[in-house]
Amino acid sequence: MVRKKAKKKKNANRPLGLIFKYLREFSKFWFEYLSIFVGATIVITLVIIPLLESISELIMRVSGIPYVSYNNLGNLLQQHFLGVLGLVVVLFVLIFLVYLQFIVQFQGIRLIQARTFSLKSLFRQVISDLKNVRIQQLVFFVFYFLLIIPFGRYVFSTPLLSKIKIPVFTFEFFFKSWQNMLILFLFYAITFWISTRLILTLPLMILKGQSLKVAIKESLKRTKGVRNFFRLSVYFGLIGLFSIIMQGLLFMGGYFAQDYLDKTSFALVGAVSILDLIWLGSSIISTLSLVMLFSYLMREADLEAFEISEVVKKSPKVRRKYKIIFSTLAVLIFALVSWTYVEGFMDTVPLTISHRGVDEENGVQNTIPAMEATAKSKPDYVEMDI
Repeated sequence: MVRKKAKKKKNANRPLGLIFKYLREFSKFWFEYLSIFVGATIVITLVIIPLLESISELIMRVSGIPYVSYNNLGNLLQQHFLGVLGLVVVLFVLIFLVYLQFIVQFQGIRLIQARTFSLKSLFRQVISDLKNVRIQQLVFFVFYFLLIIPFGRYVFSTPLLSKIKIPVFTFEFFFKSWQNMLILFLFYAITFWISTRLILTLPLMILKGQSLKVAIKESLKRTKGVRNFFRLSVYFGLIGLFSIIMQGLLFMGGYFAQDYLDKTSFALVGAVSILDLIWLGSSIISTLSLVMLFSYLMREADLEAFEISEVVKKSPKVRRKYKIIFSTLAVLIFALVSWTYVEGFMDTVPLTISHRGVDEENGVQNTIPAMEATAKSKPDYVEMDI
């Protein structure tokens, strides 16, 4: 009997056993988890991101900044210093909001697993944590989520992190030769090793209130050794694989369903409904993946909150009321966004620019006759090399 219990406990601590454990936890409190993650996603997607983009566009327009790139930074600093300063402030606001999002998610999971969750208690805890935020923590967080970017696309992604992307031409350069590919592989291997060693720093700072220095030391200590590195890598890989497979099945099902509906008179209604279901399903899969990941990080940092306190049961009527209100709002918002997307209300008309003044091979490029012929097609601009 003792041997069976020990074996059962050992299996429960293995990656697959832990995944099934967190799946059961999610199935019991799916509404609470979704209210945190989907609620945050809706606020970020519909309010925060459009607001930050509008502020950035306003700063660039007022200060006369045409575009921002690595090859015009010197010119921008000399001629548009205040505009660059404004954009830097917006960047730090973005970093702070990403950090705030992680606080909400970690504290929300902890309160749910401790069976003490309520929006009021979460709000109090977040305000308390924000009072302890230091500048050095935010500076480290820039480095922290830069490490996450290469690997967080499938698991550790958030609406704000997804705004930061590695340019495609960077990968194209490295794929030109095997030497470049080897450099890229070594870079990713080193980055993955560093990110794995420091992965517990954030939950330790947020949930234990540790200073940056102490949290880094504790994370390095708890992730030391090949065995711990391998265990973390396997778990991250399983969650990433789970997320990719589930998202793939979801989109594939939506594609085949829409392909069938396109042959009927319900094409538009079907497109809105299927897109709505895909967004809802994708939100559930993303939330589940993040819950499994964050719960595992809390466990590795000795912060797991299961069975810490007695289960606080809310009135079934109250819980049912919140479920109905939240679910209805989420469905309506997703349906509205899906409808505006399908109808093209969010589309913008692209500019038409003739490359070197040529249109349909009507002349020699960069010549006046070719440009005069091209002008008859009425493009927005005609580009030429001088």
